[in-house]
Amino acid sequence: MASPQLEDGHTRVANELMDAFCRSFPGGSNAQVLLAVIRRTYGWNKKEDQISIGQLVATTGLSRRAVIYAIQNLEAQRFITVQRQRGRGNVNQVNTVAVQKNYDLWVVQRISDQWAKQLQNKREKYQAGVVQRKSGGSAENQQNVAEKGSAENGGSAENGKKVVQRIGGGSADCLHPQKTYTKDNTKNILIFNHWNQQNIIVHKELTNDTRNAITHALQSYTAEEIKAATTNYAEIVHGEEYWFKYKWTLKDFLKRGIEKFTDLEAAKSNYLKEGKVGKAKNSRDLPKTYTPSPNCDDI
Repeated sequence: MASPQLEDGHTRVANELMDAFCRSFPGGSNAQVLLAVIRRTYGWNKKEDQISIGQLVATTGLSRRAVIYAIQNLEAQRFITVQRQRGRGNVNQVNTVAVQKNYDLWVVQRISDQWAKQLQNKREKYQAGVVQRKSGGSAENQQNVAEKGSAENGGSAENGKKVVQRIGGGSADCLHPQKTYTKDNTKNILIFNHWNQQNIIVHKELTNDTRNAITHALQSYTAEEIKAATTNYAEIVHGEEYWFKYKWTLKDFLKRGIEKFTDLEAAKSNYLKEGKVGKAKNSRDLPKTYTPSPNCDDI
């Protein structure tokens, strides 16, 4: 039974920094790598340290690719700082990594309270306009509402008309709450398009079920990790040297198959035709027309 004790070593982290982490801590593999950086710096009473990719792989248990992606994400979000060292020629030295304790510099994917209030006000004005049109309000009344709302916000009547036009036109910058484009929508589209490029099962459109599956997967993986796992899956399915030929839909792959293909080398080892293979136990993961060979590996 595990029984960690402070006497055996502990990591000192300022309470203010911990409070900031409670509000804005990353998820998935990013969190694992950030904790590993904290352990190898603050855990040794250091502000920064030379940390290799191999050390982070050993500490987190993640693949080398996942660690590299996580470092890039954390650096982009300014949770950590990375000082890259270059030796003679093209040889890279071990990078110096530190936790960015100035949490005001962190780039967190959330909107400010002020912007949220503005969006809510615009939604209420839009809904009021819809009710007025349904109740038989004239176009002149709608224009007056737009002009009044614009004047309250310090804008001109012309700007008020543009707001109404953007709402009715359904463009990318419209203010309709059901058509607001966010960063997550962009990630969904990038992952969806990357999946179709692999020619496994090509989807004609991004359905709500698939969109929800992508959003759920993004809570545990980064967009780059999902795309990399998709590429690995396609290489296994299309490769003649591998026995695994089951073709998931994108939704089912994200729910049941992604963890099997995050590490390409492990997937190659598991699904290679040559060598000793055992009976497939998870038959629910296989297509109905697929009959597991008595000499197949666990999937």
